[in-house]
Amino acid sequence: MMRFIDSDDELVADLLASTLELISEAGGWVAPSTRLISRNGQLSIASHETAGSPLFHIPREAFIRVDEVTWGASDDRLEFLSVPETFGDIELEMLYLQVALHNQCQKLPWLTTTHPWLATDLPQNVIDAVRQVLPTFRQSAMSAIDALWANRCFKISIDSHLPIQRLLIPVVDLLDHHSQGATGVWTGSAFDVPASLPLGTHECFLNYGMDRDALEMAAVYGFVDHSSTIARSAALAVEVPSVGLVRVLSDGRDSTGTSLPPEISRTSEIITLSHWIFTGNESPADHQALVENAHLEQSQAIAVMDKIRAANIELLQGIIDACELHSVNEPLRILSEAARINILVLSE
Repeated sequence: MMRFIDSDDELVADLLASTLELISEAGGWVAPSTRLISRNGQLSIASHETAGSPLFHIPREAFIRVDEVTWGASDDRLEFLSVPETFGDIELEMLYLQVALHNQCQKLPWLTTTHPWLATDLPQNVIDAVRQVLPTFRQSAMSAIDALWANRCFKISIDSHLPIQRLLIPVVDLLDHHSQGATGVWTGSAFDVPASLPLGTHECFLNYGMDRDALEMAAVYGFVDHSSTIARSAALAVEVPSVGLVRVLSDGRDSTGTSLPPEISRTSEIITLSHWIFTGNESPADHQALVENAHLEQSQAIAVMDKIRAANIELLQGIIDACELHSVNEPLRILSEAARINILVLSE
């Protein structure tokens, strides 16, 4: 299996090769030209397969049910205290391998110093500025272990009679995100992923889903999504000349993360939008829902969107300004750069 591995760390290479051997033992495979790459503890996937062709086939037996494991409290190293008797031999061995792999890559210490949700030295004024756009930012405590699994797991019901749970799917979790990345398919017995090469290189990507914009990706996953092409409006209210008060409410996604069409209502006092998503290429047709549901002229609908856009840019600029009051570190860089990407989308 070493032919699939390109690593600057011999132990990481051994652990990745053992992971592939265990996947093969379970009946799974990776495409022949695929390479699992490790550089300075960062893991990624490259392949010479053509876009759309099968990349991974990972059987259910190789998944790890991380929420059924009792984890230790350390933010420095992954350690598990107990494992359910329902874990089969392959799942148990895979658990040992993945814990050793992520420890060797120093994933927990890396997350605690770089992830905006976890960083203990993130200034309060920055937190407050982000909450103007994302009200739940750092409102709940999250351990490094929780952040690791939130970043790397899929939420799947492995049996029709069981609730959805977090599942670590080995090697699939090494795929970085891109908005034009692949979408994996859960067949009920295995997880299949096609090759997706959106950068025109050999690096393969996955779309993590949930239609998140760059600032949301920074807050949830702790990285800057340069592929983002949307910006979700914050919850806000604006006064629009010749129109009146306009209010935007929540983010407008269903339980699966799929974006819903905006709901628009108007009373004598206020126009209410359930949510709004800017895509950077709005046309008059995009404002037709406002025209029809809020009984506006086309020019008024455009004025409403311009006001909402300007209010969002102001909030995002507030994040950048708050970050610039402090010495640059990785969490501040991530938040500031993500806010700039949202502003670029809003400004197009």
